[in-house]
Amino acid sequence: RLFEPIVLALESIAPGVEVTRPGLAAIAMRGPTRYFGGETAVLHALSRAVGAAPAQDGPKQLAVTALIGVADGSFAAEQAARAGIIVPAGESAGFLAELPVSTLDPSGDSPLIDLLRRLGLRTLGAFAALPPGEVHARFGPDGAWAHRQAGGRDDRPLAARRPPAELVATLDLDPPVDRVDTVAFSARAMAERFIAELAGHGLACACLELQVITE
Repeated sequence: RLFEPIVLALESIAPGVEVTRPGLAAIAMRGPTRYFGGETAVLHALSRAVGAAPAQDGPKQLAVTALIGVADGSFAAEQAARAGIIVPAGESAGFLAELPVSTLDPSGDSPLIDLLRRLGLRTLGAFAALPPGEVHARFGPDGAWAHRQAGGRDDRPLAARRPPAELVATLDLDPPVDRVDTVAFSARAMAERFIAELAGHGLACACLELQVITE
């Protein structure tokens, strides 16, 4: 819930945001780069958007530190964000090579990481240097996926979320009316249409807020 304003800020710059987990998101750079005229300009736009994101529970600004990085693939881009750098296209493997194998699972609970260490494979580069066929045979599908990540070959397309529906409806009474029953009748019809649209998104109405603005 607290991360939602950040995601909305990212979507204002680049539609198609993948929320990997709360606090971590990824976007494809090709479209925004063409629009803003370069990767550096996209990073500045993202920083400004995140910095202006409102807090979920009030008008205050969010107090966040945004780490942004660019690389080939989500995994390499996450590591680039931690370093605050742009990795040139095609150089993700070299950037990842010296990082420890624990980078594949920072929680430290992965049996794969423990096994790689016992085999003397301490860096991502050492792991990536193994033949892919032998890795798959020895470590299975999960190991093969980690092997592609370690070598900067994370070519999985982004699982972009669907932007949330716009849950606002507005009724303009023109010419103005001066009877409460007229306002109530019009507002009720609008509310019924609004709730029907919610159902179309697979949502149900738990609380309806009605604001009336007059002169």
